[in-house]
Amino acid sequence: MFGFTLAEVLITIGVIGLVAALTLPALISKHQDKVIEVQIKKAETVLANGFKMFMALEDNYSLDTSKLASCVDNKDCARRELSKVFSILLEPNEEMTNVPAEYIFTDTNAPIWNEDGDILYSWISPDGMIFGLKNFTETPSAFLIVSDVNGGKNPNQGGRDLCLFAIQKNGTLIESCGAMSSYNLSSDDEDGGFSSICGENCDNCDVKNNKCKKCKKGWYPDGISCTPCTAIPNCIRCNQVNGQCLEYSSKPNQSNGNKDKDKNNNNKN
Repeated sequence: MFGFTLAEVLITIGVIGLVAALTLPALISKHQDKVIEVQIKKAETVLANGFKMFMALEDNYSLDTSKLASCVDNKDCARRELSKVFSILLEPNEEMTNVPAEYIFTDTNAPIWNEDGDILYSWISPDGMIFGLKNFTETPSAFLIVSDVNGGKNPNQGGRDLCLFAIQKNGTLIESCGAMSSYNLSSDDEDGGFSSICGENCDNCDVKNNKCKKCKKGWYPDGISCTPCTAIPNCIRCNQVNGQCLEYSSKPNQSNGNKDKDKNNNNKN
């Protein structure tokens, strides 16, 4: 009869344990990333639908003229307007015991939802997601929303489950989780740490007022993002600040003008 010695059994168990110890963290992390990815998509849907409903209720298709846009540095006003379209279960309490105390960033660990930060109003949804409307100092061209897409669950890390979303004045939503990787939410820098929310074609992102001030060559500011000069009919070069076309491939309506001129000549004949 053949069998295994106790030493052989222990060695086998040890090898299995070692393999498990090496592979399980990676598998858990991968699974967590998939869950967070789904939650990000869910947060996008919640915000997009909410702001579309907000625009429909006011029969207003430009958010920069909405009632919410008038809530400059006014928490009660923001609460009143947002509660019209979003399900608000709770608000972070003063002790911050119902939200994560701090988040992990590449440069530091810091709280987000405390009133000393740059969040005008924050709320917790029935499914546990946490949302915060970033404060603004003048009528915004876009609203910035910070969200912990899986609530109090780990990893509580900027750029992973802590994300940034921009809702432009026409209701279009831009997701920029990567902008939350470093802690610059209350920064005194001009871009407030959120320069990537304006897009890669913006050279001067004024996130405090939610707009791009200057775009790269070949682009012009259109609210918080940039639009190519070619979007202007027949334009091949435009002003990177005000969007004025500086050079046309052909003068606008030139072809129509020639047709009208020919038509008039024919009528005379």
